[in-house]
Amino acid sequence: MCRRLPLAALLIASNLTLALRAGDPDRDFSGQWLLDRNASDIGSLGQVVTSLSVSQGDAGILCSTGAVQWSYALDGSETRKRIGEESRSSIAKWEGAALLINTQVSGPQNYTEMDRWELSRTHNILTITRQVVRAGGQVEGTL
Repeated sequence: MCRRLPLAALLIASNLTLALRAGDPDRDFSGQWLLDRNASDIGSLGQVVTSLSVSQGDAGILCSTGAVQWSYALDGSETRKRIGEESRSSIAKWEGAALLINTQVSGPQNYTEMDRWELSRTHNILTITRQVVRAGGQVEGTL
């Protein structure tokens, strides 16, 4: 009986830790997000989406805008997708409550897009800091 108690306590603590991490509101980007042009710095980024729908589960994030959908795995594995003439290969990882998404884009133009997603303290503002690196240089912006 004494040998089982520490193992049971360890399993309970482990399950509690997993449950707390899974329900972390600072890491849940689910929602309907609209671009606030006044609060954004998008001039150098070119065309950006103005409306983003995000649903999130344990396995990943599903994003959509209009008829276009894509996803990111949250376990560090690579996610591949094709949007129009572009092939995209993304890897997402956590840095505290921020989600870092690194995407290699191949197509008519090859470039790298690096996003940092963060929620405000009130969870009603999603800020995406984006850096785009091309052969000719790099640009940065905030959505």
